[in-house]
Amino acid sequence: MVKVTSSLEKWSWIAGIIGAVCACLSILLAVWNPFSSSVKIPTVPSTHSISFGRGAIIIQGNGNTVTTPPASSNAATTPPVTSAQRDEASRFYSINIADQTLALPSEPRHMVHYPQISGNIPHDMLARANHFLKRVALTEYERYKNREDVRISYDIGLKDFNLIGVNYEIFANNTMAAHPITSTDAVTLDIESGSGVTLKDLLSPNYIGEISKIIHAKLVELDQYYPCEKDVDKNTQEAVEMIEHVISEDTGHSANTCFNSITPDSQYYLTDTSIVFVFPKYSIAPGAEGDIEIPINFKEIQYLIKPDGALRRFL
Repeated sequence: MVKVTSSLEKWSWIAGIIGAVCACLSILLAVWNPFSSSVKIPTVPSTHSISFGRGAIIIQGNGNTVTTPPASSNAATTPPVTSAQRDEASRFYSINIADQTLALPSEPRHMVHYPQISGNIPHDMLARANHFLKRVALTEYERYKNREDVRISYDIGLKDFNLIGVNYEIFANNTMAAHPITSTDAVTLDIESGSGVTLKDLLSPNYIGEISKIIHAKLVELDQYYPCEKDVDKNTQEAVEMIEHVISEDTGHSANTCFNSITPDSQYYLTDTSIVFVFPKYSIAPGAEGDIEIPINFKEIQYLIKPDGALRRFL
């Protein structure tokens, strides 16, 4: 006899099988859970970026990988920051400049300003540098302190690569004087040594002749070149020398009123692109020309820059 299974019975049979499978899975999961908590599943480490000059230090989340990719996305053209570059950058101190005024309560018409620095600079270097900057201003003040009016101020031309370029400006006057005295004193300070930097510290031994040629050409171009008279009579020469002596005594610098050559003591200060020669009033031109400044770009005199001199820091 053939047994016929109804549609209802068939679906009941399938549902029973599915229920049995689900029950088995529940039992297996209950057994597996206590062990699964001790199993570590690998994860993709996170990435953190720390700025570092021209590039960044990339630290992977697992702490095992440190790389220094270039700032540019083109790794072929921009090399990573090297440890030598980091060491070089760390040599240069961060410099802050504050204005200070000399206390002169007995001389209300005298005003002396001078710069003082601060920053991440060792204490002994900082003390020497600030002493130098103050001493320059005080030395100039000593020259003019007997005048009724004295004002000393300054401009900062540079404060990079552990160098500070300062141009002190002096004004002194007496009521009965025909005209006031104006002068300058340009200095460059090396923070590491705490002393001034001379031209011979920066340039090769033949710099005087080469720099003089460049300045001569620039003065001619600016129509500020006054040649020194060679053939004058004795009386004229004596009169000129007397005038020069009087002016030199007042200003503290030469008063030739003509340009022949720079000297090892010629004034200069630095900017981030140039060395600027400063010629105070009367030194290379008549007084009406005032102070004359002649900048020379470092690229113009690259062949004169000492390999171990401070100017190499700019190139």
